[in-house]
Amino acid sequence: SVPEISFAESLYTEYGIILSNTSDKSWDNNSAYAIYQTLQKIPLREARDENIDYREFSKWTLTDELLTNDLSITEESDGNKTVNISSVVFTNANPRIALVEGKKGVYFSNRLHHALVRFITDNGNDKTKVKKILTERYGVSIDIPDYSALTVSGESSSRFQEFHPSELIEIINMFEEMPKGMHKVQGLNYLVRRLDGTQSPVHPDAPAIAWTDAGYIEFMESAFKNLSLEYKHRLILHEKSHFLWSKLFNSTIKEDWIELGGWYECSENPEGWCTTKQTEFVSAYAHLKNPNEDMAESISFFVINPDALRSRSLPKYEFIRDKIMQGSIYLSVIQENLTFEVYNLYPDYVFPG
Repeated sequence: SVPEISFAESLYTEYGIILSNTSDKSWDNNSAYAIYQTLQKIPLREARDENIDYREFSKWTLTDELLTNDLSITEESDGNKTVNISSVVFTNANPRIALVEGKKGVYFSNRLHHALVRFITDNGNDKTKVKKILTERYGVSIDIPDYSALTVSGESSSRFQEFHPSELIEIINMFEEMPKGMHKVQGLNYLVRRLDGTQSPVHPDAPAIAWTDAGYIEFMESAFKNLSLEYKHRLILHEKSHFLWSKLFNSTIKEDWIELGGWYECSENPEGWCTTKQTEFVSAYAHLKNPNEDMAESISFFVINPDALRSRSLPKYEFIRDKIMQGSIYLSVIQENLTFEVYNLYPDYVFPG
């Protein structure tokens, strides 16, 4: 039976989701509202025949346990699904007013969104729904009409393959983490995936490449294999950030960033750029290349590991916060049972010694 709370009824009526109370855990309206308002953001609706019931029914239970990817999905014999979702995803799922770094703003988490994307797309296996989300929410397609015409290398489709389901989930989740105004970037039209085990003939060592003039991001298998989760997430954001530099940022922003990083054009570096600074770069790669790479690295750290960027270059952190993200900030929150307190954090030192 559907709990007698307003948004539980809305979920059943519009999506076929039945919130089921258990002896251990009961649903409340805040959690039901969080699911409802998050589903509203994910493209699902189409022009449909009002006389046909398109709902796919599923029963949802709530648990305080920590689940892999925050939910488990069981396929029943009648074709319907039973979903068990962890209560931690509802922490900050509903946006609220908060004071962070001395500024009042809207504070929220996308953790519930990531879990619902997994449910809707069957962990990325339902390619029809994945493609709809990518196209309508982020303005990109994984259906390539002609690889040889699109790709810079001019290769045929035999050198490429479909994304694995888990890879598509990671891409959707990282695209969603960016501010809403950056979900769709004009000029970024396609995502392509090379065959497993193959490299780009243009940049053999690159795990991913943003071809801003051609309008696509090229991913290699190495972008998703043998790398830490943090690096994988930063890589996705890094490549999309190149399109922000190429298609979105005006000359004033670029010039101010070049000045901030001490960049100047030179002939000593094959990239054509050098910098007067030896520190204040979030990674060695950002220091090695050019202002574009420096910006892409800094944006990816700003979203995924903001403390690293802030500690290595506070001016760059503030530049991205104020001029790129329009005041939006990200906070890394670690679950309480994985934290510990260091009692002797500031010990006394006697020099020399």
